[in-house]
Amino acid sequence: MRSVVGRHLLNRTDEQLNDETTLQPALDSVPSAPRDYLPTSNRPRIPDAVEYVACSFLSIHYKTPAVLHAYDDSKEFCAIFYQMAPNHAHAIERLMMPSDPKLQCAPCNIILPADLTTLTCPGCRRPLSIEYMTHDYEAAADPPMPVAKRFLNAVTLGEGNTPLAALRSVASPLGLTSLVAKLEYLNPTGSFKDRGAAVVIAAALQDGVREIVEDSSGNAGSSVSAYAARAGMLAHIFAPASTPDAKMRQIEAYGARVHPVQGTREDTTTAAVEYYTSRGLVYASHVMSPYFVEGTKSFAYEVFDQSCGEMPQHIVIPVGNGSLLLGVLKGFSELRRGGRIGQMPRLHAVQSANVMPVVAAFHRRKSGARMNAPTVAGGIAIASPARLDEIVTALKDTGGSATEVEDREILHWRDALAQQEGIYAEPTSAAAFAGLAQLVDQGVIRPNERVLAPITGFGLKDTR
Repeated sequence: MRSVVGRHLLNRTDEQLNDETTLQPALDSVPSAPRDYLPTSNRPRIPDAVEYVACSFLSIHYKTPAVLHAYDDSKEFCAIFYQMAPNHAHAIERLMMPSDPKLQCAPCNIILPADLTTLTCPGCRRPLSIEYMTHDYEAAADPPMPVAKRFLNAVTLGEGNTPLAALRSVASPLGLTSLVAKLEYLNPTGSFKDRGAAVVIAAALQDGVREIVEDSSGNAGSSVSAYAARAGMLAHIFAPASTPDAKMRQIEAYGARVHPVQGTREDTTTAAVEYYTSRGLVYASHVMSPYFVEGTKSFAYEVFDQSCGEMPQHIVIPVGNGSLLLGVLKGFSELRRGGRIGQMPRLHAVQSANVMPVVAAFHRRKSGARMNAPTVAGGIAIASPARLDEIVTALKDTGGSATEVEDREILHWRDALAQQEGIYAEPTSAAAFAGLAQLVDQGVIRPNERVLAPITGFGLKDTR
């Protein structure tokens, strides 16, 4: 059958190969999904253009994960690839990476080739995740990554490896014996978003991209702009017109073209999507791109390394689109798959009472009349998170929870962190500590349990 498929694809144009029906004549004669087309290590992969069409068709046709492999006729497939896409030889390097990254939609049981421009499942339209089909989690010391190391090295600004700080003064009135903060505001542009932006831009560099689009309430826009500048790319950043001036100036400082948008955070996303689709640009979205979560998962690996066997039992995170929470989940899940940890930390999401879709979904209640009202925690003011289902599942699967806090509580904890611990956090970061206080009061977190909270962004970014 492989030879049949190979001959059928030979000399097809790119436009024809994007049409699932191109494979129909070759595959109609196959009575059932061939077993030898399942993932196998130590075998050559067929090229990107061929694999994309074949995987898409087989996944839909047989309603099962279908990752097509070339065995005896791998040379034939490579020859076909170079005829179809001579300017995309980098795909061979990506497909031959030991970690073997693929895009996955778990609900639909579909697996696709790793591709920066594929953001949603062709079936259900949900955002995708990255899965490593042949990675040995037990043997490998480093986390698997979806980008070749040389491209990661080309764009890095030294992100990650942020310190842990014990918060004794803040912990005492809460009755906690162990509370630490991970100082994410010490990343190059002042927020945890640098972790994800580094991987997204490295992937774009690997694919030869020169111009990207992103939408952000501020921090992600700054991160993407900085790493795009590092990679020699032009960045178009769409941001709400209400974004703090300091964040807007930082984005502009990196040479990005800023597109202010009147209206809600969702209006900003709509404007960005219209812009990139109308111009054929790449959408380097920190929300939709699974590459971003592959960057933020390093947070979990660092916590494991820094904890010296005393892992936190609870991690309390301010959540908007959930890119840090989902990255933390991904990192700890990989560590558990490798046998390096036993039990996962319980993950807790904190949102503003003015914008709380995650809390509402978690507790199965309506968001309330204040939904999408202004809040001092602009970084988590996301009324419709694209990965809402994933976030809620992550909280429930780890035994975590979700809680909302008032703006006055957020500002109280921002001041407490600065005055009692010497940590100047932006309001979005302080929301985690307001939520932590509630979780302690509710008995969700007990006094003798180990707790970690990230300081996700620097206070000078938002001085309201």
